[in-house]
Amino acid sequence: MQRNIVGANGNLLGNIDWTGQSAGGVARAFARLQGKIVVATNGAESGEAQFWTALGGTIANRLSIGAGLYTPNASGGDKGADSVNAISYYKNGAVLGGVPVTTKTADYVTLAADVGGWFKMNSASPHQFTVLAGATAGNGGQFVFESQGAGLTTLARSGSDTFASGGSTALTSLQLSQGDKVTLTSDGGSPAIWSCQGVRHYDSGQQTITSGGALTLAHGLGVQPNTVEAWLHCVTAEANYSIGNEAPYNFGGYNDGAHFWGVAAVADATNIVSVCGSNVNAVALLNKTTGSLVFLTNANWKLIFRATVNN
Repeated sequence: MQRNIVGANGNLLGNIDWTGQSAGGVARAFARLQGKIVVATNGAESGEAQFWTALGGTIANRLSIGAGLYTPNASGGDKGADSVNAISYYKNGAVLGGVPVTTKTADYVTLAADVGGWFKMNSASPHQFTVLAGATAGNGGQFVFESQGAGLTTLARSGSDTFASGGSTALTSLQLSQGDKVTLTSDGGSPAIWSCQGVRHYDSGQQTITSGGALTLAHGLGVQPNTVEAWLHCVTAEANYSIGNEAPYNFGGYNDGAHFWGVAAVADATNIVSVCGSNVNAVALLNKTTGSLVFLTNANWKLIFRATVNN
């Protein structure tokens, strides 16, 4: 096929149409191959082949081949030899470079087709994801799990697989609290070890402050936390703190010769164990506005422990 004219940049050289009839008997072009001059300069000519198809009653260019291959709506057009430029790419129905997100409200057992997915549990009640056997997921197989609801989310193993988190490679389950998100990666073994990346945390909720009182709180993280923090939560206004104010509280004991106040705590793989000062006012803070030391009324405050495991 030849178009016998002096060439210019952008000239169309011709096209081949594949036509048929619509259901109403009207002749329509369903596909087209079109040739185009991109650069007509003698000795430096460049051309382009375009592939057109009909969609929704309109035939339009869907794919072009010049030096590289590109789609008409991709920014930058032809990116040169051996290149592909398109807006999105899919593998088995999932966008490459993205992660399909699925939200569950009840227990769910992950499948081989779910590998590479992001699963959120959104429920006020505790539920669990059972993680696919690592040997089935394969070496490098991944899941993202997130706990959105107020109910705890448990990640349960398949068979004899284990989870690696916080320095242990022998965990049989992982607990996620609201807001936690982790990525699990399989080593492909049988049994497999699923390595956990991300932060898991524990929040004790508001605990009653009792002079000399001890607390034992099961944190459910399965390993000794990397960090444990104490917070004082104001429930009755005092020392210029408003209801709902929270102040971080340093661990330790203090003694001015007449008063013993403070909070001490230790944590292991199972519990946080704490004790409050024996003084009638078990804790003290600087006044929020004046900076003077105030021995707080126990009943006006609650104690909250927060712990994290960073992987």
